[in-house]
Order: sequence, then C-alpha cells, then structure tokens
Amino acid sequence: MNSTHEAEAQSHLLIVDDIQANLAVLQKMLSRAGYQVYVADNGKQAMEILRSEPMHLIISDILMPVMDGYDLCRQCQQDEDLSHIPFIFYTATYTTDDDRAFGLSLGAARFIIKPAEHKAFLREIAEVLGEAREKALHYADGYTRLSETVYEREHNIRLVHKLEQKLEQLEQANRLLQEQITEGDQLRQALAESEERYRILSDSAAIPVYLVQDSRFQYVNQAFLDASGYKADEVIGKMGPLDMLTADSRPIMAEEIRKRLGGEGASSIYSCQGYTKQGEIVDLEIHGAVANYRGKPAMIGSLLNITERRRAESALRNSEARLNEAQKLAQVGSWELDIMTGRLECSDEVCRIFEMDQDKFDASYEVFIETIHPDDRKSVHLAYKKSLETQQSCSIEHRLLFPDGRIKWVHEQRESIFAEDGTPLAALGTVQDITMRKETETILKESEARFRQLAENVDAVFWMRSAEGGQQLYVSPKFETIWGHRLEMLRQNPDAFMDTVHAEDRPALRAAFGKLAAGVPAEHYNIEYRIVRPEGEVRWIHDRGFSIRDQMGEIIRQAGFAEDITERRKIALELQQYRGHLEDLVESRTYALAEANQHLQDLDRLKSMFIASMSHELRTPMNSILGFTDLILQGLSGEINDLQRDQLQRVHGAGKHLLLLISDIIDLSKVEAGKVVALPRDFELADLLDEAVENNLIEARRKGLNLVLQPLAHGILMHTDRQRLMQCLLNLISNALKYSKSGDIHVSAQQLGDEIIIAVKDSGIGISGDDKTKLFQPFVRFDSDLMVKAGGTGLGLYLTRKLMTELLNGSISVESEAGVGSCFSLRLPCRLQQVSGDRE
Repeated sequence: MNSTHEAEAQSHLLIVDDIQANLAVLQKMLSRAGYQVYVADNGKQAMEILRSEPMHLIISDILMPVMDGYDLCRQCQQDEDLSHIPFIFYTATYTTDDDRAFGLSLGAARFIIKPAEHKAFLREIAEVLGEAREKALHYADGYTRLSETVYEREHNIRLVHKLEQKLEQLEQANRLLQEQITEGDQLRQALAESEERYRILSDSAAIPVYLVQDSRFQYVNQAFLDASGYKADEVIGKMGPLDMLTADSRPIMAEEIRKRLGGEGASSIYSCQGYTKQGEIVDLEIHGAVANYRGKPAMIGSLLNITERRRAESALRNSEARLNEAQKLAQVGSWELDIMTGRLECSDEVCRIFEMDQDKFDASYEVFIETIHPDDRKSVHLAYKKSLETQQSCSIEHRLLFPDGRIKWVHEQRESIFAEDGTPLAALGTVQDITMRKETETILKESEARFRQLAENVDAVFWMRSAEGGQQLYVSPKFETIWGHRLEMLRQNPDAFMDTVHAEDRPALRAAFGKLAAGVPAEHYNIEYRIVRPEGEVRWIHDRGFSIRDQMGEIIRQAGFAEDITERRKIALELQQYRGHLEDLVESRTYALAEANQHLQDLDRLKSMFIASMSHELRTPMNSILGFTDLILQGLSGEINDLQRDQLQRVHGAGKHLLLLISDIIDLSKVEAGKVVALPRDFELADLLDEAVENNLIEARRKGLNLVLQPLAHGILMHTDRQRLMQCLLNLISNALKYSKSGDIHVSAQQLGDEIIIAVKDSGIGISGDDKTKLFQPFVRFDSDLMVKAGGTGLGLYLTRKLMTELLNGSISVESEAGVGSCFSLRLPCRLQQVSGDRE
C-alpha cells in the first residue's frame, strides 16, 4: 500500500442516510477500500457523532427526517470546529441542476447523484480527501456564504418543489390505481409508501408547510403547529389561512389566492401579518404554489416567521440614522473600499466633507484622490501603500483642495482586510474634518509667538504658575540675566526658586504667594524682596502678580512681573544722602569762587544723573504699562469691546511715543553724565549697513520711498562700539525717511586711510542756511509741512553728535539745500583706540 492509500486508510468517514439499505451498501464498499466508516440515520444524529469523533469526510443524503442534508451541511459550515471537514451530497431525490447549485453554494465539495459507479465514487472520495489534506479544496466558483434569509428561502423553494413532485407522483399513482384496479393491493402499497415518504419529507422540514383546499387546511406539518401554537385537530379541516391573518392582511391574501387558483399569475412570495393562537401578531413571508390534490386544485407552500428579521431591519435603519447623525455631529465619516473592484462605499458625512453629491457621481478611490491637495497626494498614496505592505493600520492628516480655492484639513484612519495569502481584499476607514482644529492650532501658535516675543523683550521677568502655585508653567529668559541661574533649575525643581530668595525675606514672600493663590486682588501681591545670586551678590526685586480666571470666575493661573530695582534703590539712596548734605556742601564752599565753580560743575553732573535716574523711573512703569496694555489687547486678561480696544490702542500708541522720548532723554543724560561706556568689538561694516537698511525697508515702502544701499568696494573690518554706531546710523536714516516725500535715499560708505565715512543722502525738504547753525542743538525742530507728520523729540541729531564726538572719537557733518535734499556724514576711526566715559 503506497503513502496515499495509507493516508486514505487512516481517514474517518461519516455516512448519513435514513435508508438502512443505502447505509449498508456504502459502509461495506468504503470499509473494503480501507476507510474507517461511521453511520447516522439523520442530520441530528450525525451532529452528535461529529462532536464526539474526529472525521475527515461527510457523505450525506438530502431527504431525511429530523434534519435533512441541506441543514446538516449548513450547520457544519457555520461551526468553526467542523467547517474544515469536506462534505459530499449523495442523493437520488434532489437531482436537478438547481438542486446541485444550491448544495454547492452551501459549501459542499461534490454533489453526486445516486447510484454512482463504484470506481468513480471511490475516485471522487480520494480526490476530495487529497484536496482537503493540501488545504486546497475547490468549492463552486463564486461561492459565498448565504445569509439565513436567503438560505431559508432557497431551502423552502427546494422543499416546495419536491412536495410538488410528490403530489404529482401521488396524482399519477391515483390515476394508475383507477386504470389498473386489478393491481389495487400493490398500487395501494406503493401509494402508501409514496405518501409516507411525502409525510417524512414534510415533517422533517424545519419550516412550516401547509396544503390548503376548499379554503381549509388539509395538511400542516409539525413546524407549522409549533409556530402557530395550534394542535392538528384544531386546524385541519376547520381553519383556513384567512382565519389566522389580521384584518388588514385578509383582503390581500384572499386576492392572492383568487388570482393563483384562477391562473392569473399571482406572486409566489408575499408578505402579511397574522396571529398565533396566543394572540401575538407576527410578520409572515408566505411561499405558495398551485397543485392538484386528489383531483382538485390546492395551494401548497410554506411560511416563514420574519418578525425578528423585520425588527432587525428596523433597528438597522434606526441604527444607520443614528450613525449618520452621530457622524454629522462629530464631523467623522466612514468608508469601505473593495480593492478588487475599486468600488467605494461611503457614508453621507464623507460626501459632505468632500462636498460631493453621492447621487450624482460614481464613488471610487480615484474620484476622492482627485480632491486631495496636489502637494499631499504623494504622501497619502505612500502612507496607504505602506499600510498594505506592512498589513498595519494607517493614520494621516492631509488637505483637500476645492475648485474655488478653499482648503480643508482632514484626518484619515484606515484598516485593511487581507486574504490568507496576504492579498488585500478591502479597506475600511474614517475621515474627520479637522479644519477648525488646524485653524485653532495656527491661531494659538501665533498667539503664543506674540506672547513669547512680548515676554522675552520686557525688561523684567514674566512668570506664570498653576492655580494653586505648585507648578511653574513659564518663566521668561530674563530670569537668567537677573537671577544668574539657569531656567533648567526651575524646571527640575520648582521649589528651588525660594532658595534664591534672601532668608530674611522668605516668610513675607510665602505669605504673598498664599494670598495670590487665594484670589486676593492684584494690589495685595506687590512686594519687594532680595535675592542672592550664585556669586553672592544681593539684588533687590519688585514683584507684582495677579490671578487669571476662566469664564466662571475660577482661578486657573497665577502670573506676574518681577523686575530688578537694585540700581533704582541705589540711586534713591544716593539722592537721599545728597539731599541731606546739600546745605552743608553749599555753605562750606561759598567762600571761594574756584570751589564754587567746581561745585557748579558737580551739580551739573549730578543734575544729569538725576535726570537719567528720573527718566529710568519713568521708563520702568512705562514698560509695564505697554506690557500690560498689550496683554489686554491680545485678550489674555479677558474679552474687551471695540470701544475699550480703541481706547487701549490710543494709550498704547501714546505710551510708545512717551517711551521713545524717555529713552532719548536717558541716553542723552547718560552721555552728558559720563555714564556711557564704549564697548568696542570687531565686526564687518557691510553687515552693519545691511542691518540698518533692512530695519527701515518696511517704513520706506510704506511711504513710497526707495531706500538704496550702495555696495562697498571691498570688505571693511571695524573695531568700535557697534551698538552706538548703529544707533547713530539709524537716527540719520529715520530722519531721511521722515523729511522726504518721494525719491531715493542712498546709504553709502568709504574708507579713507584709517577712517570710515558713512553717508546718508536724501531727496527731502532740505535745510536752509540759517537753520544749519541750530541743527545739532537739543529739542530743535524746524518749521515745515512735514514737521507735524514726522513727529520726533528733537534730540536725535543732538544725541548722534554727542555719541560721535564723546564716545566714538568721530564727527558728524551735513550738506543741504532747501527743497533739494540733505546729506549727513559720519566720520570715525576704523579702530577705536580710547574708551571714553565711566562704567555705568
């Protein structure tokens, strides 16, 4: 015996047939072939054997009591433990092509008509077992599992057809009985056998079967009685179909019966509602056909209780409606793609997101790809391709581009379904409209950028803490300058901040923090305390804080500004000392003119220091005013109305102008008081000129002027105070822009030996000869039609001359003609050899 025969000999076969003779023949034939054979009388007994014994093949008849072959095959295919067992139908009753097609559609491997030739039958069995071993069992082409509804309907049709055949056989038997009365006993026996097989067939059916003649039931099977709740003697000969229907369904049923019996071609399947014996209303699907029964027309058919199906269909419709509504609210749609055909099924919300009318276009993958922004199509395609290659889910955000130029952002999630060999079959996914989220993210990023720019340019530390004060949410970089510690220290240990505070001031600061966390008004958190820098230096801090609340009034953040007031306190102390000794100083030196002159010089210097100090005192609160005004305008302290916004913008503009004036006064006072130190360093002159021009391009374009930088003949390396030279150059360019209506402004530079000459030439209003003598004096502005529009403090040129002559060892000159324009020139050494002024 070869290996194939050995494998076959080890195979267990189950034969199912209600005729013992058929069982005996098959068992003997297959046992001789070396198979281990098991037998069952019907489908129910076969299921019991299958659950207790492992089988390699099932061979079943179709027409059997209790459970027929069709039901047995379907139950095996639906059972995960049995679906792998190949199934062969072996029948002498169901012999049509439709019967065969139905059997194969249930998942059978073969459909063989009895009696089959011995060798051919064994060959078929061997082939099926071989295919099963190779896991390549070929079912009928196009095989798909039938739904319960379709199965019941097709099974019913097969059954009704066999009933019609049996009725026809009975009718032929009756005619034969009448024609051959002499053979009555034999014919009656045949008729009895035929009727018995008909009754077995009908009683074994799992669906209700009926026969109606003369408006009364002449036969119903057990399934009919179980479904209706009646007994046989209550129905047969006493009730008709109309007696079991609702009032609304009776006329419809009566008309259908009339048409069918009259040969008018009524439908073979129709729906109605009926009552059970207990009065329960049920939905029915009735299958019927006309047949001759005992020489008279009769209705034969079956009925299905489809109440649960109708409820499921209704629930499904409601579920789909709720799903569509939920998707609409969440702006999330779903889709399903058949990869083999390219057919795309999508929900209403997907069509809404993609702005497509589902009734007017053929949904396909290509149609939706066309809606994706061209710049994103490649990334979307690659993401989908990768998900197919890796058999993993795909998640991607991309844009949609519409014909009118509008853009939407969507988030897509995709899952794919694959065959056992890895072939992609279908894809499922969701699409969510995230346009609003993307726009919000952009606004938040821009707002955060403005906030950081503001916080990082305020001459103080801006800080933000959690509502309870336990977590440091933000501290501006100015902390590192004032405190001398890295910000990383606070991120690693928020409590480390208190360690930087002077030990004597910690209790008061903790108490102030507690009040702020409790929501006290902002003026209650206004405290001065000392900090100790890492090198031991003590600095004074002025800290002001406030609470940030949500729309419900609940505190969600703490925020504030901390500024270094050490120099302010030092100056205040010096002024206090000065005031205390001023009378003694004046009285002790009035007797000598020389000493008096020296005293006046000292007073003049102290005056300048006083102005600088007071200007600093003014600039500090102005910075706070501008900072808090900007925060309010940005909405960080809550919503404001249009009138408030307009007034705050006016305050903000006036504050900026005042701050400019204060800054000029401070710079001038520092120069005059000798408090400015030149800090020379190496730099490329071309870089400085580029930066100065770049800073004024926007203003030049706004006024319609052409700001031109003449290129240098060669690179020039300078060693001087870059910041102060930039300040002087910006003053000249700013004045040229202020006093020019049209034309060009040229910025140029040249090297003459060890000196540099930087020139700014404009085509503005020019300067008359009389005005040139007053040009570099403080607070001088000349009458012109641009004076009011240009604004300014009148200190720019005066401060520029001071910086050039007293700090940069240079000079400033002008060539101008009224109505033609002016050319201001800065002349200074390439390398600053002497640093003037005292360190501040």
